[in-house]
Amino acid sequence: ARHAKGIDERAVQTERQPKSIGQERTFRRDLAGPQALRDELKRMSEGVSDRLHAADVVAGTISI
Repeated sequence: ARHAKGIDERAVQTERQPKSIGQERTFRRDLAGPQALRDELKRMSEGVSDRLHAADVVAGTISI
């Protein structure tokens, strides 16, 4: 009931394990053709792969 009223004396915890590893980018202009899109997806997925390896975790779900 105290928590429902916003009463909580616990210390705020600012550090937590990330629940996902991702990569996103907004392009200034549309990519010009399917090969440009494939090249960019490959570059971005390699970046995510590097971060997964560095964190010593495996992916359970992949989304595009």
